[in-house]
Amino acid sequence: MNRKELIRQLDLDLVNNKGLLSHGEEQRYIDLVVEGYETSDAEGGDEEPLPLELLKLHKKLQLLIRDNSTEVNAFIIGGKREWIDKHDRSNRRDAIDALAAAGETTVPFKGITLPITEASMALTAIEKYAALCAEKTEEHAAVIDALQTAEEVEAYDITAGYPRVPNFDEREE
Repeated sequence: MNRKELIRQLDLDLVNNKGLLSHGEEQRYIDLVVEGYETSDAEGGDEEPLPLELLKLHKKLQLLIRDNSTEVNAFIIGGKREWIDKHDRSNRRDAIDALAAAGETTVPFKGITLPITEASMALTAIEKYAALCAEKTEEHAAVIDALQTAEEVEAYDITAGYPRVPNFDEREE
């Protein structure tokens, strides 16, 4: 892939994932892509490497795309991969507490019925998992910011170190 095609791909990645980078990072990314197009149009511009800052911003965009995907946002229950976002986890916690206070012993949970205590523990585990994933994503973003070369950026593994997706079908013995 030549430089102009690569810049076009970086541009498409941002367009398709608008809002994941901070406003300032997104604007800087756009500025660097525009500069990249202008440099590519200049004589000999196809030989010039992409700016390190653009490569870092793109790696962070890839990290955030993954962080928002079902690769990270998932747990397994009833043989299916599911997710409950933070707002819904809070609502479910309130509902479980209300049902428990009313004397109920079971609650529907992602298509299956669970004892209230089990549903509560599952929500706690999901919340813990989400917090650990958020910490890992922040760590990766900080490391990306500190990388010094294009080779380091390219080689950096944004998938490393995430906790295992909770699997509520596996029973502890």
